[in-house]
Amino acid sequence: MKLDPAKFWRAIWALCVLSAIGVPATAQTAGDPASGLRLAQKICSACHIVARNQDMMPNLRNPAPSFFSIADHSGVTAEKLQDFIQKTHRAFANGTDMPSPELTPEQTRDVVSYILSLRSGG
Repeated sequence: MKLDPAKFWRAIWALCVLSAIGVPATAQTAGDPASGLRLAQKICSACHIVARNQDMMPNLRNPAPSFFSIADHSGVTAEKLQDFIQKTHRAFANGTDMPSPELTPEQTRDVVSYILSLRSGG
């Protein structure tokens, strides 16, 4: 059986394209939990308990949910958290809205990765 060079190179090209498509999807959901913790301590700790050893408690009379409770909430996924952090935070107009943390997509992935690392596993 003779191999058709045109079909061979089309198959190789298709495999390259398919493998390249898969890489960004994985990269988009991965994050660095250590960087996420550092960001959360700087940006989120005024409203949330982000770590057990947090230096100062949140400033709010009724603090926002802790990162631990968010991590253990049923149905929470990396995609849902990323979407929430990037799209549902609003201007702090009336004192009850969540202010926008103005994170880059990479920073958001890091914070999400940190939050998900807090899951109790049970």
